[in-house]
Amino acid sequence: MPYFHLLRLKGWKGYFFIVFLGFLLAKGFLNSFFDILVFFLTVALYLGFGFSINECFDVEEDKLNELKKNPVARREIDYKSAFIFSLALAFFGVFFSFYFGINYFLLYLAATILSFFYSAPPFRFKNRFLLDLVSHGLFAGLFLFFLPFFAFNSEIINAYYLLGLSVFCYSLIFEMKNQISDYESDKRAGLKTTACVFGLENSHKLDNFLFLIFPATLLPLFLSSDFLAIFLLIAFLFYLAIAVNKEKYKNLLNICLVSFFLLLLIERFVNFPQL
Repeated sequence: MPYFHLLRLKGWKGYFFIVFLGFLLAKGFLNSFFDILVFFLTVALYLGFGFSINECFDVEEDKLNELKKNPVARREIDYKSAFIFSLALAFFGVFFSFYFGINYFLLYLAATILSFFYSAPPFRFKNRFLLDLVSHGLFAGLFLFFLPFFAFNSEIINAYYLLGLSVFCYSLIFEMKNQISDYESDKRAGLKTTACVFGLENSHKLDNFLFLIFPATLLPLFLSSDFLAIFLLIAFLFYLAIAVNKEKYKNLLNICLVSFFLLLLIERFVNFPQL
């Protein structure tokens, strides 16, 4: 059971959504069932590794946060066992990534290494001002989105590079949310995350800024689309929820965030079915 808790499956939702978005746009569903199965196995191993290795090195701050269920911090499992388990996930993920060829292997390996050093010393990007955001936006955002394209050798059109910027911003929103939530325990543990350096008030301002610019990163993709009016309506609801009370209407914000991407999927397959 402690090994299962290391995986933190409840935290996968947003990141799995990013992968699934890329999977649909890359038309991975046109491939064989076995190919799809192997692909999502590598994704599961990658996500499991990212969360479990994070638990291995977040012990001190998680001890100060009663809401954290880190099995290493709670001494339900020792550090060495948890670390070996995490490396095993990474090894099998990299091993199975060979199935899709050298390009997928290299991207997967780069994402795995970046995920490792986000949590682990000597670099531990998680504890470095701004680098925590940039690294998270890459290994838990941009790289995740492009994994299906590399796995299934799908063409990456210019619009998808622009969408990658939106996914990067989407991942930053996740990261700032986590940092603000963990602010007190991280500060007491002496961490130098972006939130700890900025302070709580400025961190909320940065978080608001990321929310404000996110729809703007998607706007160019809808300017010549038949769905522009619907996009603007969702954006209006999104900004209205922020203006009224972002915390109170956080569920509406989450729905809007997902709706932006779902609308893009509809737009892609309705107007560009050949892509």
